[in-house]
Amino acid sequence: MPFNSLVGILQTLELGFIQELEVFDWFQALSEQSLFATQLGRIYNVRSLKLAYYHWAFPPRGRQSSSCFLSQLSKLGHLQKLHLSYSYISGSLHHLLRCLQVPLHTLEIRSCTLLDTDITYLSQSLHATCLRKLDLSGINLSYMVPGPLETLLAKVSGTLQHLDLNHCQLKDAHLSAILPALCRCSRLSSLGLSNNLVSRAGLLSLPERTAGLAELKRVLYPIPIECCVYLHGVSWGPVNKGRLCQMQAEMQKLLQAMQRADMQWSPPLPSPLPMRLMQLDWGRGRARGTATPTRGSRRADAGAQNAGTPEALDPEVGVAGGRPGSKSRSGNPCGAAGERRAKVLSLGRSEKLQERAFFGRVS
Repeated sequence: MPFNSLVGILQTLELGFIQELEVFDWFQALSEQSLFATQLGRIYNVRSLKLAYYHWAFPPRGRQSSSCFLSQLSKLGHLQKLHLSYSYISGSLHHLLRCLQVPLHTLEIRSCTLLDTDITYLSQSLHATCLRKLDLSGINLSYMVPGPLETLLAKVSGTLQHLDLNHCQLKDAHLSAILPALCRCSRLSSLGLSNNLVSRAGLLSLPERTAGLAELKRVLYPIPIECCVYLHGVSWGPVNKGRLCQMQAEMQKLLQAMQRADMQWSPPLPSPLPMRLMQLDWGRGRARGTATPTRGSRRADAGAQNAGTPEALDPEVGVAGGRPGSKSRSGNPCGAAGERRAKVLSLGRSEKLQERAFFGRVS
């Protein structure tokens, strides 16, 4: 949808009612500076902000649109959850976090590029001692161990309840290094470690070493390297089901012996296709490698994530995007009065999904 129409929709909505904002075509949205210079600050009650696909850059060599956005972000005094995905953030995380007025409860940075200095800043920020959920999946953290990652886990240990470190290139030695800090997270209830290059022996040592975490109930562990082929750090079939079942049985025996049958340890389903550095070129009917998703694949993935979302705005969900010119039953592009007060607003939604593209995370 043209962004002049998008601005018109935002001007029509009662943005004070929006509690969740999702922007998928973020690389395009930020190029329209008037959208944020005049509208973002009006979404002052937003609790959750999801942004995807953008190369963050700040002055003196960066983009004016990024700085414009930060000035508006500082006005969001109720923001509790920040989700960033498929974006280039290297060395810029401090710009985003330091302008927030209140500490975040949830921080998800998935499949982005980060430097060790970004993790160091996060551990020193006011957010670290307040985080309840931290998701760093899809980020290569192997070179941050030992060092910044353990420091961060130590800082969040007093409040953290959910931790996801899936697809992070971690091996046995890395897990052993972070376990002391991880075991200090006394409130941790769920842990995600899938698609890391861990051996059977390394996995079977984890239950005993985490048994002291009384609140830990759910663990998603990786398929051990003896049971599956890994391609670019992602598990890819075929899986040796016999070996995997044997290891799962041993895991259950360990949990019962430790009187921790309340803990649910389970592996993920293997990916049907290698997800990293792979894009399906439907136009030519062949697959080709790429390090960065194309704009088309970004749009397709954004649409895939929101398949089944209503096209028209309703009292709970507002979708600005989708089929151009679509109207609600009332004939108004923004719907009836109740639709003006949507609690969830999704911007930059792609048109009717015509294709599905798989692509790897930016690294």
